[in-house]
Amino acid sequence: MDFRFDHVGFLSPDVDYSFGVYRALGCELTERTYRRGVHDVAYGGAGTDVLLEFQGPPLLAESDEYLARQPWSIERVALVCDDVESAYSRLMAAGVLSAWEPEPFVVDGVTLAVAAGVWSPEGLMIDLVEHRDVAVPRPVRSARDDLALHHVCFVTPDLARAEAFWVEHFGLVKTYDFTAPLPEGGTQGFVMLSDPFFDADGHEFSLEII
Repeated sequence: MDFRFDHVGFLSPDVDYSFGVYRALGCELTERTYRRGVHDVAYGGAGTDVLLEFQGPPLLAESDEYLARQPWSIERVALVCDDVESAYSRLMAAGVLSAWEPEPFVVDGVTLAVAAGVWSPEGLMIDLVEHRDVAVPRPVRSARDDLALHHVCFVTPDLARAEAFWVEHFGLVKTYDFTAPLPEGGTQGFVMLSDPFFDADGHEFSLEII
């Protein structure tokens, strides 16, 4: 089963301010859902169909759990696939830690999407998303000299383990390797990983691991 980068999720105490910073850099707001005391979520991006998601209080239960251990920051990387239940079962059988089991997102009796969550070894949340009956608005590629989202980055204490985790479980492909062996063992540097759908015209996005 192939996985494709869908969005990168931030937790923010002030969605207007946080997205305003990215808007000043050229990001376009594509969707905003707000209901006082219930939820506050904004989506946007620039130059790729991979979106930025900004979630403000009140947070989802799994986000409250994450925030208890981490500061306001990037919380999750979301990957879309054709069958979340099957993907989740396979990851559980492989020993990947669960964040939450598959749940449908239902509006007016219609299942728009199904999502589940797992944890990376570093504690980054990974969303598994299956879009069923929803059209997600996304930015389109503009001129090559315009700013565009290019990659998301996280730091790991074990580069080889982190790379193997994403390649083995999610089928990512290494597109850049700037590493060197350490005298005492292990590896230093960084790698860039992309999904099988990488496309410079619309899906130019990577995961950087340092």
